Amino acid sequence: MMHDFVSQRGGGFLMLGGHASFAEGGWHDTPVADILPVELGPAPTGEEDPPYQDLVIMPSLFGRTHPVTRMADGVEMSLRHWETLPPLGVLNRIGAAKPGAVTVLEGTPIGGGDPQPVLAYQRFGRGKALVFTPVNPWYWQMAFEIPLEDQTHETLWQQLFRWLVNDVPGQVAASTLMDRYAPASPVRISATVLDDNYIEVNNAAVTALVTAPSGNTRELELDWAIDADGEYAASFVPEEEGFHAIHVTAARGGEPLGEDTTHIEVAELSTEAFAAERRTSLLERMAEETGGRWYTPQTLASLPDDLRYSEGGTTVLEVKDLWDMPVLFFLLVGLIGGEWSYRKWRGLA
Repeated sequence: MMHDFVSQRGGGFLMLGGHASFAEGGWHDTPVADILPVELGPAPTGEEDPPYQDLVIMPSLFGRTHPVTRMADGVEMSLRHWETLPPLGVLNRIGAAKPGAVTVLEGTPIGGGDPQPVLAYQRFGRGKALVFTPVNPWYWQMAFEIPLEDQTHETLWQQLFRWLVNDVPGQVAASTLMDRYAPASPVRISATVLDDNYIEVNNAAVTALVTAPSGNTRELELDWAIDADGEYAASFVPEEEGFHAIHVTAARGGEPLGEDTTHIEVAELSTEAFAAERRTSLLERMAEETGGRWYTPQTLASLPDDLRYSEGGTTVLEVKDLWDMPVLFFLLVGLIGGEWSYRKWRGLA
């Protein structure tokens, strides 16, 4: 149910550090482990307490500008504030962040060692999943080094929970394949429509109102995608450059189901830096259709052996007229001439 809540409903999931969390809590090889943005090793054996270590926690390079880590006006002032906070303890054994996951806070062991994820997240289906590994975050509220007027603890949790629950899709969710399109490129609008029980609806009336930068509007009817429950789509070609607003509404039997708005930009822009994340489903399909293979960090070690021989290839069918090939023509003439000479030599001709 947790897995489906995140992937299908689009909810937010947060796992905190503790004795009943991560591998120590038996979450390895469960559907919840798939949700988490970090790798989990096997559950520890025995009844001994997991090792405790203190980490100096700082925003990662990505996390320096993330809203959750903003503790002051400006990035430099915020970083200086993080440097004044005392270490926090962790006791869970977690691995590296998964491909596609992002580390927002990372901790370096006081005794030395490689940084490890402290706050990380990833998109999972329609939702997102977070992990926050310290077992004593209250220390940033109760420690004697923390001034009474310091609001780090309160601010962190307020921003963390706001981030966890924002962007949760409603009953109607509109989207486009990209955020930026070249002029005269077709734009495909997709919408997912659910009822109040969040079950896919296939008989809804779905419309999209596209507002161009000039204020001109056009209305599109979205058709149900027969091969996918609750999904509707339509396409249009923008006539102007700039930002376009796409407002999608859905109703069934005259009763509104919901609405959503998305935006696109039409401009001559380089898209090399956009949508650079790994697209697993696309890679799997390309590999299957072309006879190739796709790799994860766990299977990358087999790449050198796979390069030595590949069953994939390109076959070109070339049709030639049999009588238009000189080699076969002279071979045929030679066989006929040889057979006639043999008959002549034996007196049979």
